[in-house]
Amino acid sequence: QKFLPRITRTPNIKLRNKNSTKRHQLNANLETLEPRHLLAGLVISEFLASNDNGIRDEDRNRTDWIEVLNNGDEVVDLDGWFLTDNANDLDRWRFPSIELPSNGRIVVFASGKNRLGPEGELHTNFRLKADDGYLALVQPDGITIQYDFGPSYPPQIRDVSYGFPQPYSIENAIPFGSTARVFVPTEENGGSQLDRAWTELDYDDSAWAELSTPLGYERKSGYEELIQGDVGESIYNINASLYMRQPFSVDNPDSVYSIRLAMQYDDGYVAYINGTEVTRRYAPEDLAWNSAATGAHKDSLAVVPEDNIIDMTQFPGVLKSGTNVFALHTLNDTINSSDFLMSPDLHVSAFGNADPAARHYHGLPSPGLPNGVGSDMAIIEASHAPNVPTESEALRVTAKILLTGDKRPDVTMYYRTMFEEEASVAMVDDGTNGDVTAGDLTYTATLPAGTAAAGEMLRYRITTTSNGEAKSQLPTFADPESRQKYFGTVVHDPSIQSNLEVFHMFVEDVTLSETTVGSEGAFFHDGKFHDNAFIDTTGRTIGLAGPKKSHDIFFPSDNWFELDRLGLRMNDFDVMNDFWNRAKVRIPLGYETFRVIGTPAHYSMPVRAQRSGEFHPTYSF
Repeated sequence: QKFLPRITRTPNIKLRNKNSTKRHQLNANLETLEPRHLLAGLVISEFLASNDNGIRDEDRNRTDWIEVLNNGDEVVDLDGWFLTDNANDLDRWRFPSIELPSNGRIVVFASGKNRLGPEGELHTNFRLKADDGYLALVQPDGITIQYDFGPSYPPQIRDVSYGFPQPYSIENAIPFGSTARVFVPTEENGGSQLDRAWTELDYDDSAWAELSTPLGYERKSGYEELIQGDVGESIYNINASLYMRQPFSVDNPDSVYSIRLAMQYDDGYVAYINGTEVTRRYAPEDLAWNSAATGAHKDSLAVVPEDNIIDMTQFPGVLKSGTNVFALHTLNDTINSSDFLMSPDLHVSAFGNADPAARHYHGLPSPGLPNGVGSDMAIIEASHAPNVPTESEALRVTAKILLTGDKRPDVTMYYRTMFEEEASVAMVDDGTNGDVTAGDLTYTATLPAGTAAAGEMLRYRITTTSNGEAKSQLPTFADPESRQKYFGTVVHDPSIQSNLEVFHMFVEDVTLSETTVGSEGAFFHDGKFHDNAFIDTTGRTIGLAGPKKSHDIFFPSDNWFELDRLGLRMNDFDVMNDFWNRAKVRIPLGYETFRVIGTPAHYSMPVRAQRSGEFHPTYSF
């Protein structure tokens, strides 16, 4: 997503440029926070000071960002307003002239690049600190602080934003399978004379047919199991266009910021809300009552709901309180096409009341959108000792908690040995069970010696709750596809005696890991644990020959593999099993030879691999 110097998710934009850490350790400041704020007008609604996996700027850099919200009722011109990270330098970065309407948001990258648009994005001339820092929005006099995070904001967490809570709701206003009023316009039935009147809210469609979606027909094979409302007799060889209308309700139209339209369609459509066009696909510019689609939407794609985000703030006044109507001018590519399909699914997103006086962490950052509720507590550090325990040693796990409110949490550690079911244990801050200092918001739990055997992995995650309500967790696990769910370690195995680097692979499904389908798992090397790794086969002749396959190992985006001694960091690598080459040096020697003669080449070395606690093969990394 590209953030140009415009108001994200807001209408009536006017722009004038008059001047044309690995272990999650942070230093916590646990003092009571007393931020300066105004309850209405411009506010800093959210910022992210440690962007490792979030949005990118126009240079493809993942830089920090600041979101400014107009929480008042009037349009505000940002010309001359300032952002600063220094309480002694209040006019550090000045906004260009941008009119920000009520409930409008604008995202500014805190990159140090100092860009003012209007052709590109907005970038401040400073960067944000991930530890305790300062951030303020200052009025055009350069003296009056409109809103700040002061005297300092608390330590920030990687890929977790910070700001005030603003709840939002998402309602499935028109679900798949709902009914619709349907009409095929012709000259005989007067449909050719309707123009756009049929898309209006007050149009009387009571004489139209009522059918369940998905609408369509199938004269060969493909859509017959999907179609609920068959319109073949009404449209085939008669018209390539069909009109449909569906009502939906909105309680507070001013709070609606977007509508997600998920469409199954063959072949095109134009969508209207209360008579105003909001989006289209494969539709001619000059749309007529008998128009056909401008192209064919493949059957294989037509059955997959295609998301279309409609920014309703670009259509002020269109939505009404109470009943609204969603109208579709649906289009087949020809009047005698062998098939036709049309099925909408409408989700309405609306924001609730913001609370600029509160301070919450947000595990799902939302630049340009309402923040959500977030949490008034965060786990800012999790660690364990010893780093690699022996079978006879207990594992002590600690979690440091930061509060932005006054309620102390209940803290729980969930842990797993290998791929067994999770178990849980309450963490304490009372000076017992290994806890060093009572009441310092550093919570402790101890797993007894023998919880895992030599060579086995132990994984854990930590959650906080308050009055039974989930508040925060670490790892944040914001994306199950690309983030780690657990921290962990491997119990020392004294039987492993090797001069080679030792790779510990843990595979959930061994059979799948030896195919291109692959399996989830984990990886451990040199005291560093990587959860949610993915392991599949790689290679052709060498890689797949012999009883033990070569593998490609992928790492989560928030915990890449590192070889510290070489300064290498990567999100995946191959381990090759040259099974018939007993010396195990052919691949590393080949790459090393290339490098010696000055040709760029991979780094390679022989490694010993353990799979789920047992010796597997000797690989070439």
